[in-house]
Amino acid sequence: MTTDAQPVPAAGTIHTLTLHDLAVTGGSVARLSGLAVFLDKGLPGETLRCRITESKPRFAKAEVLETVTPSPDEVPSFCPFGDRCGGCAWTTLSYPAELAWKERHVKETLRRIGKVDFSATEYLPITPSPRQTGYRNKMEFAFGLEDGQPALGLRQRDSHAVVSIEECALCALPVKNILALTRQWMCDNTLMPFDGKTGFCRFLVVRCPDYSLDGTPRCLVECITAPGNAKQAQAVADLGRLLMATAGVTGFCHSIRADRANVAYGERVVLALGETTVTEKFGHLLLEAPAQAFLQANTGAATLLYEHVRAYAERTQTKTLWDIYCGVGGIALFLAREGLTVRGMETVAEAVRYAKKNAAALPGDCAFFRGDAGAKTAALSPAPDLIITDPPRAGMAAAVRDAILHHRPAAVIAVSCDAASLARDLAVLGSAYSVKSARAVDLFPHTPHVEVAALLTLSSR
Repeated sequence: MTTDAQPVPAAGTIHTLTLHDLAVTGGSVARLSGLAVFLDKGLPGETLRCRITESKPRFAKAEVLETVTPSPDEVPSFCPFGDRCGGCAWTTLSYPAELAWKERHVKETLRRIGKVDFSATEYLPITPSPRQTGYRNKMEFAFGLEDGQPALGLRQRDSHAVVSIEECALCALPVKNILALTRQWMCDNTLMPFDGKTGFCRFLVVRCPDYSLDGTPRCLVECITAPGNAKQAQAVADLGRLLMATAGVTGFCHSIRADRANVAYGERVVLALGETTVTEKFGHLLLEAPAQAFLQANTGAATLLYEHVRAYAERTQTKTLWDIYCGVGGIALFLAREGLTVRGMETVAEAVRYAKKNAAALPGDCAFFRGDAGAKTAALSPAPDLIITDPPRAGMAAAVRDAILHHRPAAVIAVSCDAASLARDLAVLGSAYSVKSARAVDLFPHTPHVEVAALLTLSSR
């Protein structure tokens, strides 16, 4: 065994390390003679025996061999698949400790990358998720291989391999029967998972909204496959009818994805049975969306996020609001009121159609447009007092940042599911704006992900 005095540990050597932090990848971090060591698992305060798997001048990676001393923040796991499944990073970390890490991580990321000066910026306490299990209204299960055999479940962490799980504690409704029937269907029809070149089955997306008008639970299932033949298409139709007859599924669709990218998004719907949309309630707001559209997966926590955005908006003297990346209208329509002009922009035509539908019964002057924000904003009027953005994880497109800097509204509310991409956007907008307030909202318990909202105002400089 090597000693901990070695400046750069060699691959294969074994060390006893005490962990001091969590990593944004879902692992943990220790120090070895000042060198950062990233481990595949572990909790702060835990002492572990580890084997170095990769050694670089500035960091090393290690795998955990055994626990020497457990973490004071460790709790029993709620998931029987937690040691293999990559869906959750932290099934044994106490929720208060997880919240503390996320709050600290967001602040440090905004300070370091976004150049946010927290001596002059309000940083509000993190908002917990109302539910830590059973909170997801949408789950994306993957078809793949497990030990060389066709499987349906969730990906292993940092791997394309699939862990066959019986059900998921994060899902709002039990999915055990849906998964079992689909696995049996795959075997009975000798259907293989798509491997990037060959195969047919790709994803099974299950949506279970919290809201139901008549109290009957709703469940919409989307089976995403590679392009196939008539026999395979008929097999998927048979699956849909089976699930609707025996598994409490109220709507089913079959969509095709030809693109090889491993994304659970169908490019074209070829079959729809029963209900083809989901309706979810965020506070006072009802939102209807098609199966392929984006809705926040944690309804309760998303409602709290929207309320925080509204509180930020109420700090401004807003008469005209632009919502860029508006989707089916979530944030914009949550803020809609008499006397407020709302304009929403979105590149997905189907989402725009439903945003207009969702706005029909609401107060205020609400209009939604399809198109690139950089081009679309040039033709919109009146000019906004407030721009709201909630982009994908990669952050705002350069054209969106340029549009904000061109129109220079008095305030911007930037929402993001990735603190690092938000920080990069804030650094660019910092040429004209100051961050007045920021806060994290935990929409994703047991994962490293966290939602962030920031209020920016036009600088006087």
